[in-house]
Amino acid sequence: MLYLLTYLLLLLSQFDLIFLKGHTKQIEEDNQHLVNKILINMERNIKRNRTKLVCEDAKKLNNIISNNLSILSEKEPNYNWTEIKELMVIIPSQLCP
Repeated sequence: MLYLLTYLLLLLSQFDLIFLKGHTKQIEEDNQHLVNKILINMERNIKRNRTKLVCEDAKKLNNIISNNLSILSEKEPNYNWTEIKELMVIIPSQLCP
């Protein structure tokens, strides 16, 4: 469990919180900002040992990535969105009761 949390913190610390350069569709911007917001919340909740909230956010983020994988991959190709999505599946399965 500690390994998973450490991995997530490293992932979050390297995650560029600025996705958008130029003009994109509003719905894409909303999804990207929501991804950022959830990741920030997850980081805070991990530091505060709020496991239940981390699990809820991981499930939300998994859903958003699943529904927007192609858009996210196009806008931020340097991130392995499939791997991030898989991590958002692992977190609830290992942390949530």
